[in-house]
Amino acid sequence: MKTKMQLSALLACFIALSALPAAAQHHPTPGAAVTGHAERHGARVPTHLYDALVGEWDVYAADGDESLMVIRAKWGPGHSYLSYEGSFLAGAGEQPHFAGIFVWNGISRKMDMLLSADMERGLMQESGTLVTEDGVTFERTVLATYSEGAQSMTGRVGAAGATAHFRQTYRFLSADTIETATMRKTDNGWVPTFPGSDALVMKRRHHTRAS
Repeated sequence: MKTKMQLSALLACFIALSALPAAAQHHPTPGAAVTGHAERHGARVPTHLYDALVGEWDVYAADGDESLMVIRAKWGPGHSYLSYEGSFLAGAGEQPHFAGIFVWNGISRKMDMLLSADMERGLMQESGTLVTEDGVTFERTVLATYSEGAQSMTGRVGAAGATAHFRQTYRFLSADTIETATMRKTDNGWVPTFPGSDALVMKRRHHTRAS
């Protein structure tokens, strides 16, 4: 029970792939040459590489059979941004925990990220990037910024605020299953953010569709 509570309390700060259902007739195969809106109109913006992430996902511990949270990702008009929302699953309802967007950066050729990870007081934000070369393996780099009064990994944050660095990788095992790991930077290098965070699984809800 303690491990499950740790997973539930920390997952949403570090897993940011969230999606509302879309109306396509099939899931794009990760890594396939899916044609995005911008590409269809002649622009060279490879946002189609991120199409496989779009959908509604349940998040599990590697050895668990109960979903800890739901993550949703949905393209905005013209693939101009990718919205992300995540909620804990508590009883029969959902408890919103983070929300934000990714936007294509044409200079760095990565998706820039900004989201709020404190939906009650707005005391924590995550900024960073999401990048893929092949639409199969993704890496998200995160700078977490904590305001006074927020609860960080090391305790309650004081008046000066605090920051921390995290890294998350995603690897598609199939169109509907992602192996993901979240790591935290320490003075001794990268370590699992919490017990089990280096072996998490995301499974697509089958009533959702990727666009």
